[in-house]
Amino acid sequence: MGISEFDEAAILFLGLAHLKGVGYKTLRELGGVEGVAKGLRDLGSSFIATASKGASSDVSLSSLVQLGTSTAETLLRQDIHLVQFGAARFPVQFSELDDKVRPLWFFCSGNLDLLATESVAIVGTRSPSVNGEFLTRYAVSALQETGATVVSGLAKGVDEIAHEWALNCGLPNISVLGTGLLKSYPAKNADLSRRIVQAGGLLLSEYMPDAPPSGENFVWRNRLQAALAKCVVAPEWKRSSGTAHTIRFAKRFSRPSINLTLNGVAASPDHGVADNSFEVPRDHVAFMNALRKVDQHTEERILTLQQSLF
Repeated sequence: MGISEFDEAAILFLGLAHLKGVGYKTLRELGGVEGVAKGLRDLGSSFIATASKGASSDVSLSSLVQLGTSTAETLLRQDIHLVQFGAARFPVQFSELDDKVRPLWFFCSGNLDLLATESVAIVGTRSPSVNGEFLTRYAVSALQETGATVVSGLAKGVDEIAHEWALNCGLPNISVLGTGLLKSYPAKNADLSRRIVQAGGLLLSEYMPDAPPSGENFVWRNRLQAALAKCVVAPEWKRSSGTAHTIRFAKRFSRPSINLTLNGVAASPDHGVADNSFEVPRDHVAFMNALRKVDQHTEERILTLQQSLF
């Protein structure tokens, strides 16, 4: 696969992203890949100065092309690809979001076909108890009965346990990162990310490939986890946590959320509250029925969307 995969607009987009003062928010405000390319073609150096808030007014268009080309070559060597809104392989789950939260692009590595599969997000605390670890593995194991893809975020705690157990169970993984694809966080999960891709999974991020971790980025990426999944299962989490943002996004996107607890074990006072709660193992059948019911609703929602588009 050659450099031609990245067209002129993508090259200019990647080039501008190198400039001081140009981050994710700026690139989004400028309209993403096509917006950046149009601005550079139409306005040239004045657009560069405006985008970088005057910090890079002396940068030429040709130098941006060189920067963008070098970045594209690096990404292709790492098997990282760029998918724009409106492209044939842009997932319907993202396309149907309103423009305030819809991603305009994302980078990915691995099996892009997984975005067309039924998936369940499994998310939670970065410091799970022994019970939380068990419930995370239970939730992943339960998905073997439905054949759903596991969506999580590769973070410490519930996320990494969910991804690891999905690999153990032979289930496909989609990992939505809060960093760039070239920046594993935590660093020790770099090997896990490689194994996810090697096993036929997918890594996805809308941040530039070398973007470092930040709290704001992790909160904002949580909307993508909620959007991709037909429901969100949170084995253990707190009301004031990153998972709480995922649950709120799920509610906004009409994705049900599910809590899991152990029979006879009271949840902590600050445990978050989801739409539904099941005690394990007593409510296993009810939990599975809830997942299957969500399957039916997802199919109906996608069919309705497709009919509205065509």
